[in-house]
Amino acid sequence: MPELQWLSSLLLIMLLCATERCHCADFYIKPATQRPASDITCWTCPDKSDNDSCNNWAPDLTCPKNHTVCQTRHRFDSITKVSVLVNKRCVQPSDCTDQHIGCTVNARGQEECVSCCDYSYCNQEVPYNRSMALKLSVFSRVGSSSSGTATFIHLDRVMTVMIMFAILGLRELGYQIT
Repeated sequence: MPELQWLSSLLLIMLLCATERCHCADFYIKPATQRPASDITCWTCPDKSDNDSCNNWAPDLTCPKNHTVCQTRHRFDSITKVSVLVNKRCVQPSDCTDQHIGCTVNARGQEECVSCCDYSYCNQEVPYNRSMALKLSVFSRVGSSSSGTATFIHLDRVMTVMIMFAILGLRELGYQIT
């Protein structure tokens, strides 16, 4: 049964990605418990005109102590979606609560979207709308504090795709999934 072998291989990969280092896309995932909270590197840049300029400028430096979250601010024209400003930095968790993430429109008709995440190089992309800001806001640690640290978790996109393939594989094998 080659289908069953394919599915068990996929489930094994998913298990390894959830428990050990897993090379996925162009970065690796490892559990938060295996790294110090301050051991994070973010794409960082002062105000740049677009995402490529920001990422090309960004130095490869570890974030300062207690700055364990990567924050991305993207301002763009609401109609044309042309970038006006990209700012990426390392921040403290209290600067990236649920209230900070999302989009607003200023008096000039420019939209500004903010996303936050807490693993190295997680802020390569910029958000263009609220759903993308939420999708890019990936947190590997769960919990809340009096400072209002984000308490939600978004599944990593790679894991989401793997789960979808596992469901499709089960359907192909005749399992009914609702």
